[in-house]
Amino acid sequence: MAKSIQPLSLITLGRLLLSVCGAVTFATAAMAHDAGRLMGESSTATPAKAMAKARARTEATDAAKRRAGPVRSAPALPRPATLERCSWDRPGHRPYSGRVPAAVDRYTDLPGDVRARLKARMAEHDYDDMVEIRRDSIAGLRLYAPDIRDMHFAEGQVCRSVSRDRWTDAMVERGLVYCEADACILVPTVCRNVSRITRQPEKVLSNEVEVPPAALPGAPAAQQVLSTDPSAEPLGGPAANPISPVSFAPPTGGGPGIPYTPILIPPTQVTPIPEPGRAVLLGLGLLGLAAAQHVLRRRRQSS
Repeated sequence: MAKSIQPLSLITLGRLLLSVCGAVTFATAAMAHDAGRLMGESSTATPAKAMAKARARTEATDAAKRRAGPVRSAPALPRPATLERCSWDRPGHRPYSGRVPAAVDRYTDLPGDVRARLKARMAEHDYDDMVEIRRDSIAGLRLYAPDIRDMHFAEGQVCRSVSRDRWTDAMVERGLVYCEADACILVPTVCRNVSRITRQPEKVLSNEVEVPPAALPGAPAAQQVLSTDPSAEPLGGPAANPISPVSFAPPTGGGPGIPYTPILIPPTQVTPIPEPGRAVLLGLGLLGLAAAQHVLRRRRQSS
């Protein structure tokens, strides 16, 4: 009896082992399936979460920027307000952007009343002269030194000494000149660069004019001086037949800066030229008419 039970137990044990192995295999497969499903769900959810986090960070950064206000860049280094020397090579490149009359206040060496008059005239556009600015000259109705100084440009910068060495001989710019007392302000029309120039004194002729000895008849060999006084005696003392001077200038002078200088014209004897009488001229005219009529009559007869 005991011998018959043992084989049955082994078979049962084998079956049990097979059942256990199948159960374990099934459980393992189920676990693997569940793990794969979970991993798939997590891999699908990871990009969405990352995008949500990035969006949240962006919104937080924008909110912080709005609270902090606009971002301010670092301030640029200020340029020097005054330059000792510069070159005015391209007129109009850096025009003066401020008010033209207000620039006169930078010239503190001028008296206050002079600056006030200049500003008033510049506001009214009441200039004294319009000049032509060239490489080596400033030409106008008056005489000006060629130097330009204390020029305003850009946003209030001032150049003490201005050079035009790179200008060509053909370059010409125009400017307006305002003068009060000894101060003259130049405003170029191309750029409104308010500057200062110097007006030179006018040349006045002297009161005495040197005349060479051969220019006056009867004058001594030594060089004489012709006085501009109309009441002075003629050269060499009073003449036997005084000659009244004839002047081509007004008695009070020939204009600003031109002294009165009389011109002496010696008398000359005029020889009359005989003219033909009226009767002779009339006779010659009648003879001409008669000759012309005779010629016309002969032509008519011949035809």
